[in-house]
Amino acid sequence: MDLPSFFSDFGHSMPENENKTEFALDFIRELEGSSSETKSLVEFNKTWQSTKQTRNLETPTKNLSLKESITASVSCGKLVSGATNNDASSPSMLPNFANPFPFEITVLSKRSMTNFS
Repeated sequence: MDLPSFFSDFGHSMPENENKTEFALDFIRELEGSSSETKSLVEFNKTWQSTKQTRNLETPTKNLSLKESITASVSCGKLVSGATNNDASSPSMLPNFANPFPFEITVLSKRSMTNFS
C-alpha cells in the first residue's frame, strides 16, 4: 500500500520525513476516539482500494517469460545480477568464503567446546 498517497487522498498529507508506519498508527489512534471517523476511514479505504484495482486492471501488462522478467528486474535495480554462466560445475557458481574450510572448522570446534563447557 502506498501510505503517503492514501493519506493524501484521504485529506491528511503525510510529512515528507515522517516514519510512514508511525504516522499511520498515530493517525488511527486519534480516530479511535470517534466511531464515525473510524468508519469514514474504513469506507474510504474500500473505495480507494477498488479504484486502485480498477486502475491496475486498465494498465496493460506484458506477458514476459521468466528470463525477461528477471532481466527487467535487474535493469530496474530490484534484483542483483548473479553469474550468467549456467554451468553449475563452473568455479563462478561455487561460493567464495573469507576463510579456508579447515580454518572455519577449527573456529566452529572451539566455539562448540566453549559453549558446552
